[in-house]
Parts: sequence; C-alpha cells; structure tokens
Amino acid sequence: MPVVKFKVARYDPQTKASTWSMYEIDVDKYTSVAVALQRIREERDPTLAYRPLCKMGVCGNCAVKINGKPRLACLTNALEAAEEGNGVIVVEPLDNMPVIRDLIVDRADFERRMKEVKPYLIPSEEVMRTDKWYPMLPQVQMELWSSAQCVWCGICYSVCPVVEVDVDFAGPHALLKIFRFAYDPRDALGTKRIILNEENLWKCVYCESCNITCPKNLKHSLRYEKMREHDAKEAKSEYAKRAVAHALATIRSIARTGRADEVEIFTSTGLAEAAIDALPKLLRGGWKRRPYRPKPGESDRRVVEAFRSVVSEFLK
Repeated sequence: MPVVKFKVARYDPQTKASTWSMYEIDVDKYTSVAVALQRIREERDPTLAYRPLCKMGVCGNCAVKINGKPRLACLTNALEAAEEGNGVIVVEPLDNMPVIRDLIVDRADFERRMKEVKPYLIPSEEVMRTDKWYPMLPQVQMELWSSAQCVWCGICYSVCPVVEVDVDFAGPHALLKIFRFAYDPRDALGTKRIILNEENLWKCVYCESCNITCPKNLKHSLRYEKMREHDAKEAKSEYAKRAVAHALATIRSIARTGRADEVEIFTSTGLAEAAIDALPKLLRGGWKRRPYRPKPGESDRRVVEAFRSVVSEFLK
C-alpha cells in the first residue's frame, strides 16, 4: 500500500509551545484522513490529541484544516489529500477557536452564539392543542429539511471574518438555525425570529466563505438573502434602512458608471460614520488568526444580483 506523509500541528497547553510532527503511514484508496489520524495515534504517537467520533460525516467533530482548507477529515480521502499537497498532508486545528491541545479546539464560544438565538422549536398554541401530526407542505418540508442538515462542525464559523472581530455576532451557523425555525409553520415565533436577530443578519458581509467551505453544501447565502429580503420589506429598524440605502446606492452607482464607487456609496448612506463608530471594536478584536480565504474567482459572481433581489420591491 502507498505510504503517505502527515505534517500535524501540535500545541502543548502547559508550555504554550506550537510545533510540527511528521508521520508516515500506509493507506489504501478507501482510507480517510480521520482514519489515518486515528491510526497515527494508535500505532505511532499516543500523545496526539484529536477528536474523531462517527467517521460518517454526521457528528462534525473531526473538522480540521487539511492543506490549509477546513474540512471534515472523515469525508476527505487521504490519497487525494496527499496528491493535493504534493505528497504531504498538512493538518491543523480550525481557526477562530482557541486551541486546547494539538487538533482539539475549544467550542464553548461557538456553542454560546448558537444558544443565544434559541435554536429549537417553540411550539405554537395550535400545535400544542393537537395530538396528531401537524400537516406541512412538501416544498416547505424539503426547505426546512435541507437547512436542518447542519452538523455543527464549526467550519463556517472558523472561516467567517465577522466572527473573528465581533464577539456579539451570532455566526453563520446560528443564522442558518434562525432560518430553520423562522419558516417552520409549527413555530410560535415564526418570522419574528428574523426581526429579533436582524442585527446579526445584517452584520454578515456576504463573503460566501461559509458557502464555499460547508461540507454539507447548505448554501447559507441563499437563506440569508431570503431573510434579508423579508427584513428589508419591513425596513423599520436602522439596520434594515441602512442596508437598503447601501444596496440602492450600489445599484445606482453600477448603473451610472459601470462600477461601484465605494467613496460615494459610503458617504451617501451614512456607512462612513458607522464604520468609524465600529473601528474601536475592530481594533479590540484584533487580527491574530487568519481564517481561510477563498482564492480569487472561487466565490460566486452574484453580488449585484443579490442586491437586486434584496431591494426589488423598492425599485418598482
């Protein structure tokens, strides 16, 4: 069987030392990175700290950076990863989370942000009164089922640039959960969840890093777009009004000059003042850890279309 080299990031919490360890292990065409790491721990180095569980892409615990890109190790083929890394598989812990030891990260803040948005069904009175199944349209069920496939792996959280600098931002994983229950006809809050969390919704910078890296291909941005459109129609809060003004200014700038004049957009919508107000928070947040950034051209080219969708009602 072919031999694959692993370069694994190590961290000792007692000495605070960060080092690298090299391992060689034979694999076959079916071996995943998760299985290979487990074999390294069992056959080569029992001190390697790693957190594998189901090995079937269900629990999300094996999420790490492989060759610089966050992935589920159990869904990543070792031979393919070695070919991608020119014979060496580089494994590191996820970004945006404190490292406890080696490849294990502290998920406490990740889970705190999720819990703050109430990620569970709050049954309506109608649901509580019935002792039978609640009927649901197939298309609604399919949409909710898709968004419910999140396994809380933390990959989208680890690549989010807003999470990196804003401790109050819920995070892409929590926004997905807001969508899951906001459009559930059985939920008592329903779309009120969007209004209650609109600050988080508009803090998203729409970089689509969560889209690119999601191992379940959940298309986060399409759901954010739907929730933003709902909130923009209300346009009662400062967040929605400012976002709509920014979108309108961007579309008008592109229509008039063929490009987005950033200076004009920011000065005409009041975003310049907002950016100055937010500067202290950004500086406090720091930029110590650099999350995964997609390569040029890797993101979808749909920014203008997204703007048009959000403000379609206002352009009529």
